[in-house]
Amino acid sequence: MTEMKRRFRKITLALFAVAVVAVNAASTPAQCAMCKAVVEGSPDSAVNGINLAVVVLLLPPVAIFAGVFVFIFKHRNAPN
Repeated sequence: MTEMKRRFRKITLALFAVAVVAVNAASTPAQCAMCKAVVEGSPDSAVNGINLAVVVLLLPPVAIFAGVFVFIFKHRNAPN
């Protein structure tokens, strides 16, 4: 594969990823309607607990993504 084809492939993949995110972004607020309804009627301590739960649930995917990214970054110039 030539360098030009690789660049074109990377740009195409990036544009596809942006398009997928843009299409799914419109439906994102609808997924949290129940959570929002529960939080609005809760005391402040419950709101703090839900915020902490969101952070705790967010940590594993972020850690996995960061680990994969670091692995790829470290081995980007490795021989075949």
